[in-house]
Amino acid sequence: MKIFFATDIHGSEICWRKFLNSAAFYKADMVILGGDVTGKVMIPIVAHNGYWQVTVRGESQRIENRESLEEVQRQIRNRGSYPAIVSPDELRHLSEHEGAVDQRFSVEMMHSLDRWLDMADTKLKGGQIGCILNGGNDDIFEIDDLIESSPCVTFAEGKVLDLGGFSLVAGKAALMPAGADPGLPTPGGGAGLAGLVGRVSRACARRLRSASTAAR
Repeated sequence: MKIFFATDIHGSEICWRKFLNSAAFYKADMVILGGDVTGKVMIPIVAHNGYWQVTVRGESQRIENRESLEEVQRQIRNRGSYPAIVSPDELRHLSEHEGAVDQRFSVEMMHSLDRWLDMADTKLKGGQIGCILNGGNDDIFEIDDLIESSPCVTFAEGKVLDLGGFSLVAGKAALMPAGADPGLPTPGGGAGLAGLVGRVSRACARRLRSASTAAR
């Protein structure tokens, strides 16, 4: 079995497309995305009468037509951020109400992930090419159910998966605390992993005992 493995694409749509295309390019039997699937930044695009306004990396842009709008959205997505088209009133609401930004961010993120799963269904031939997707410590737990519901990918979190005779163990990731050093271990990051590995170890021991008994 040939497996293509990638991780930490952090919402970059161009990286997601390359990940999906890797199956055909490398003639892989399965593709695995190990975690940190989603992005961290939402960029509001303010819709005015006949034009749009957006600030990207400190540079303000006035967008005059739909074609230019789509191109700006594509660039934002490729960088791992989420474009959110809002009215001036909606922008004011986001800036003035606690929790409003987080709520809108979650909506945009889930919508983007849903589009990605639709892309996967097309690129991976409706599930004919195996695809395993997992959350990471930078992903919120709300994405779990969406990934689990997809008919074309397998959600790995908290499971022991058989890969042609090999076992893949995916333990529960812990969310990284704000301001934490990504180079250091995340508190609670190994929770549940030992139990999953134990299941594999016990299964291997049973197979060895069975093989030994059969050889006598």
